[in-house]
Amino acid sequence: MAAINDIVTALRISKIEARLDSDNEVKKYIHSREYEKILVDSSKDTDEVSLLFSKLLDPYLNDLRERGFLYRCNKPNFLISSIDLVNAMSDPNAVRDPSVFQKAKPIISLLQARAGLVKQGKQHS
Repeated sequence: MAAINDIVTALRISKIEARLDSDNEVKKYIHSREYEKILVDSSKDTDEVSLLFSKLLDPYLNDLRERGFLYRCNKPNFLISSIDLVNAMSDPNAVRDPSVFQKAKPIISLLQARAGLVKQGKQHS
């Protein structure tokens, strides 16, 4: 962001506007584009890393279950997503222990990383 600010300052730009491709002022400068989405099976490497992520997360997810944090989540650990943990954090009936919340936060990031890895392994545009 600092680099962008430096460019704006150096060029003495006083106003920046963001517009969508659908804007009439922008449409005349946009060339037609075609997008193709190709889904492919995940690679062996992606599957192995995803399995390692799951093994890494298992003890932490099991601990959250034992503390009653995931009492509504009946999924096996390898199917739990970051959304499940976010939902548990906002559940008024879930455990309200601050230490559990602190433990859940980095697990949410790891679950997002696992989901991104799986998605990236299956999708190429």
